[in-house]
Amino acid sequence: MKLPVTGFTLAVALTSSAISALALAGAAPGAAMEQAPAAKSQAGHAQNRSAGRVLEDVTITGKVKTALMQDKGVSANEINVDTVDGIVHLKGNVDSKAEAQRALILARRVDGVKKVKSFLKIVPNEKTASGAGRSPGQVVSDVTTTAKVKTALMEDKVVPANTINVDTVNGIVQLKGKVPSKAAAQRAVAVARKAAGTKGVKSFLQVAPQEKTAGYRSESKAKTHP
Repeated sequence: MKLPVTGFTLAVALTSSAISALALAGAAPGAAMEQAPAAKSQAGHAQNRSAGRVLEDVTITGKVKTALMQDKGVSANEINVDTVDGIVHLKGNVDSKAEAQRALILARRVDGVKKVKSFLKIVPNEKTASGAGRSPGQVVSDVTTTAKVKTALMEDKVVPANTINVDTVNGIVQLKGKVPSKAAAQRAVAVARKAAGTKGVKSFLQVAPQEKTAGYRSESKAKTHP
Protein backbone atom coordinates (compact mmCIF):
# COMPACT_ATOMS: atom_id res chain seq x y z
CA MET A 1 0.00 0.00 0.00
CA LYS A 2 1.45 3.37 -1.01
CA LEU A 3 1.57 6.28 1.42
CA PRO A 4 -0.37 9.35 0.21
CA VAL A 5 1.34 12.64 -0.55
CA THR A 6 0.44 15.18 2.12
CA GLY A 7 1.11 18.88 2.44
CA PHE A 8 3.50 18.11 5.28
CA THR A 9 5.35 15.62 3.10
CA LEU A 10 5.87 18.19 0.37
CA ALA A 11 7.03 20.73 2.91
CA VAL A 12 9.66 18.26 4.06
CA ALA A 13 10.81 17.39 0.57
CA LEU A 14 11.22 20.90 -0.80
CA THR A 15 10.19 24.45 -0.09
CA SER A 16 8.18 26.14 -2.83
CA SER A 17 11.11 28.38 -3.65
CA ALA A 18 13.40 25.42 -4.12
CA ILE A 19 10.90 23.76 -6.45
CA SER A 20 10.64 26.91 -8.56
CA ALA A 21 14.41 27.18 -8.81
CA LEU A 22 14.72 23.57 -9.90
CA ALA A 23 12.05 24.05 -12.55
CA LEU A 24 13.87 27.09 -13.94
CA ALA A 25 17.08 25.07 -14.10
CA GLY A 26 15.62 23.14 -17.06
CA ALA A 27 18.10 20.55 -18.24
CA ALA A 28 20.73 21.46 -15.65
CA PRO A 29 22.45 18.42 -14.15
CA GLY A 30 21.33 17.15 -10.78
CA ALA A 31 23.24 16.70 -7.58
CA ALA A 32 24.79 13.27 -7.00
CA MET A 33 23.92 11.47 -3.81
CA GLU A 34 26.38 10.21 -1.24
CA GLN A 35 28.03 6.87 -1.99
CA ALA A 36 26.81 4.23 0.44
CA PRO A 37 29.00 1.31 1.60
CA ALA A 38 29.42 -1.35 -1.09
CA ALA A 39 28.02 1.04 -3.68
CA LYS A 40 31.14 2.88 -4.88
CA SER A 41 29.82 3.52 -8.38
CA GLN A 42 26.65 5.26 -7.17
CA ALA A 43 27.91 8.78 -7.95
CA GLY A 44 28.63 7.77 -11.53
CA HIS A 45 25.06 6.61 -12.00
CA ALA A 46 23.75 9.97 -10.76
CA GLN A 47 25.80 12.12 -13.14
CA ASN A 48 23.29 12.13 -15.97
CA ARG A 49 20.19 12.98 -13.93
CA SER A 50 18.08 15.87 -15.16
CA ALA A 51 16.73 18.62 -12.92
CA GLY A 52 13.34 16.90 -13.07
CA ARG A 53 14.81 13.61 -11.88
CA VAL A 54 16.64 15.37 -9.04
CA LEU A 55 13.35 17.00 -8.00
CA GLU A 56 11.60 13.63 -7.95
CA ASP A 57 14.40 12.08 -5.88
CA VAL A 58 14.43 14.91 -3.32
CA THR A 59 10.64 14.66 -3.07
CA ILE A 60 10.83 10.90 -2.51
CA THR A 61 13.47 11.44 0.18
CA GLY A 62 11.14 13.84 1.98
CA LYS A 63 8.21 11.45 1.72
CA VAL A 64 10.26 8.56 3.13
CA LYS A 65 11.52 10.70 6.03
CA THR A 66 7.94 11.75 6.74
CA ALA A 67 6.80 8.11 6.81
CA LEU A 68 9.61 7.21 9.23
CA MET A 69 8.85 10.19 11.48
CA GLN A 70 5.17 9.25 11.70
CA ASP A 71 5.91 5.67 12.78
CA LYS A 72 6.42 5.08 16.52
CA GLY A 73 8.50 1.96 15.93
CA VAL A 74 11.31 3.78 14.13
CA SER A 75 13.86 6.31 15.41
CA ALA A 76 13.58 8.52 12.33
CA ASN A 77 16.15 11.09 13.46
CA GLU A 78 18.83 8.36 13.55
CA ILE A 79 18.24 7.28 9.94
CA ASN A 80 19.67 9.13 6.96
CA VAL A 81 17.73 8.85 3.69
CA ASP A 82 19.13 9.43 0.20
CA THR A 83 17.45 8.75 -3.15
CA VAL A 84 19.09 8.29 -6.57
CA ASP A 85 16.93 7.52 -9.60
CA GLY A 86 14.09 6.32 -7.38
CA ILE A 87 16.33 3.99 -5.37
CA VAL A 88 16.26 4.81 -1.65
CA HIS A 89 19.36 4.31 0.54
CA LEU A 90 18.88 4.00 4.31
CA LYS A 91 21.92 4.60 6.51
CA GLY A 92 22.52 5.02 10.22
CA ASN A 93 22.20 3.07 13.48
CA VAL A 94 19.06 1.42 14.86
CA ASP A 95 18.38 -0.40 18.12
CA SER A 96 17.19 -3.71 16.67
CA LYS A 97 16.73 -5.90 13.61
CA ALA A 98 12.98 -5.35 13.91
CA GLU A 99 13.45 -1.57 13.70
CA ALA A 100 15.67 -1.96 10.63
CA GLN A 101 13.08 -4.16 8.94
CA ARG A 102 10.29 -1.74 9.85
CA ALA A 103 12.20 1.16 8.29
CA LEU A 104 12.73 -0.90 5.14
CA ILE A 105 9.01 -1.74 4.88
CA LEU A 106 7.94 1.87 5.38
CA ALA A 107 10.33 3.12 2.71
CA ARG A 108 9.10 0.50 0.20
CA ARG A 109 5.50 1.65 0.67
CA VAL A 110 6.20 5.23 -0.36
CA ASP A 111 4.92 6.27 -3.76
CA GLY A 112 7.67 6.65 -6.36
CA VAL A 113 10.16 4.33 -4.67
CA LYS A 114 11.58 1.77 -7.12
CA LYS A 115 13.83 -0.06 -4.68
CA VAL A 116 15.24 0.27 -1.15
CA LYS A 117 18.81 -0.51 -0.12
CA SER A 118 19.44 -0.75 3.61
CA PHE A 119 22.87 -0.04 5.12
CA LEU A 120 21.44 0.29 8.63
CA LYS A 121 23.60 -0.98 11.48
CA ILE A 122 22.13 -2.56 14.59
CA VAL A 123 23.62 -0.87 17.67
CA PRO A 124 21.36 -1.51 20.69
CA ASN A 125 20.78 1.49 22.98
CA GLU A 126 23.33 3.62 21.15
CA LYS A 127 22.45 6.78 19.22
CA THR A 128 24.48 8.10 16.32
CA ALA A 129 26.24 11.44 16.50
CA SER A 130 24.81 12.39 13.11
CA GLY A 131 21.21 12.43 14.27
CA ALA A 132 21.41 12.64 18.06
CA GLY A 133 19.02 15.08 19.65
CA ARG A 134 17.23 16.17 16.47
CA SER A 135 13.53 16.85 16.88
CA PRO A 136 11.06 16.25 14.01
CA GLY A 137 11.05 20.00 13.44
CA GLN A 138 14.85 20.06 13.12
CA VAL A 139 14.76 17.15 10.67
CA VAL A 140 12.31 19.10 8.50
CA SER A 141 14.51 22.20 8.72
CA ASP A 142 17.58 20.19 7.72
CA VAL A 143 15.85 18.66 4.68
CA THR A 144 14.72 22.13 3.59
CA THR A 145 18.26 23.50 3.97
CA THR A 146 19.63 20.58 1.94
CA ALA A 147 17.18 21.32 -0.87
CA LYS A 148 18.13 25.02 -0.88
CA VAL A 149 21.84 24.22 -1.04
CA LYS A 150 21.35 21.72 -3.88
CA THR A 151 19.34 24.28 -5.81
CA ALA A 152 22.00 26.96 -5.30
CA LEU A 153 24.75 24.58 -6.50
CA MET A 154 22.73 23.69 -9.60
CA GLU A 155 22.29 27.37 -10.48
CA ASP A 156 26.00 28.17 -10.13
CA LYS A 157 28.03 28.18 -13.36
CA VAL A 158 31.31 27.05 -11.77
CA VAL A 159 30.23 24.23 -9.47
CA PRO A 160 29.69 20.71 -10.96
CA ALA A 161 26.55 20.12 -8.85
CA ASN A 162 25.89 16.62 -10.19
CA THR A 163 28.99 15.18 -8.49
CA ILE A 164 28.34 16.75 -5.09
CA ASN A 165 26.20 15.15 -2.39
CA VAL A 166 24.61 17.43 0.19
CA ASP A 167 23.41 16.45 3.64
CA THR A 168 22.44 18.64 6.61
CA VAL A 169 22.44 17.78 10.31
CA ASN A 170 21.36 20.40 12.86
CA GLY A 171 21.95 23.16 10.30
CA ILE A 172 25.49 22.02 9.47
CA VAL A 173 25.80 21.28 5.75
CA GLN A 174 28.09 18.45 4.66
CA LEU A 175 29.46 18.38 1.12
CA LYS A 176 30.82 15.11 -0.26
CA GLY A 177 31.86 13.92 -3.72
CA LYS A 178 34.41 14.83 -6.37
CA VAL A 179 35.15 18.12 -8.12
CA PRO A 180 37.59 18.93 -10.96
CA SER A 181 39.58 21.61 -9.11
CA LYS A 182 40.33 23.23 -5.76
CA ALA A 183 38.59 26.38 -7.01
CA ALA A 184 35.38 24.40 -7.66
CA ALA A 185 35.55 22.95 -4.14
CA GLN A 186 36.00 26.39 -2.60
CA ARG A 187 33.18 27.78 -4.71
CA ALA A 188 30.84 24.98 -3.56
CA VAL A 189 31.57 25.82 0.08
CA ALA A 190 30.95 29.52 -0.54
CA VAL A 191 27.63 28.83 -2.28
CA ALA A 192 26.48 26.49 0.51
CA ARG A 193 27.31 29.07 3.19
CA LYS A 194 25.02 31.62 1.54
CA ALA A 195 21.99 29.30 1.52
CA ALA A 196 19.24 30.18 3.99
CA GLY A 197 19.24 27.99 7.09
CA THR A 198 22.91 27.05 6.86
CA LYS A 199 24.71 27.36 10.22
CA GLY A 200 28.01 25.99 8.98
CA VAL A 201 29.60 23.97 6.17
CA LYS A 202 31.89 20.95 6.35
CA SER A 203 33.60 20.00 3.10
CA PHE A 204 34.73 16.44 2.39
CA LEU A 205 35.07 17.13 -1.34
CA GLN A 206 37.87 15.40 -3.23
CA VAL A 207 39.70 17.10 -6.11
CA ALA A 208 39.80 14.80 -9.14
CA PRO A 209 40.92 16.86 -12.22
CA GLN A 210 40.27 14.05 -14.68
CA GLU A 211 36.66 13.50 -13.57
CA LYS A 212 34.95 16.45 -15.26
CA THR A 213 31.25 15.95 -15.82
CA ALA A 214 28.53 17.41 -18.02
CA GLY A 215 27.78 19.93 -15.29
CA TYR A 216 31.32 21.32 -15.19
CA ARG A 217 32.40 24.56 -16.80
CA SER A 218 35.98 25.77 -16.66
CA GLU A 219 36.48 28.57 -14.13
CA SER A 220 38.28 30.60 -16.76
CA LYS A 221 35.28 30.43 -19.09
CA ALA A 222 32.52 30.71 -16.52
CA LYS A 223 31.18 34.12 -15.60
CA THR A 224 32.75 35.43 -12.42
CA HIS A 225 30.49 35.43 -9.38
CA PRO A 226 30.92 37.70 -6.36
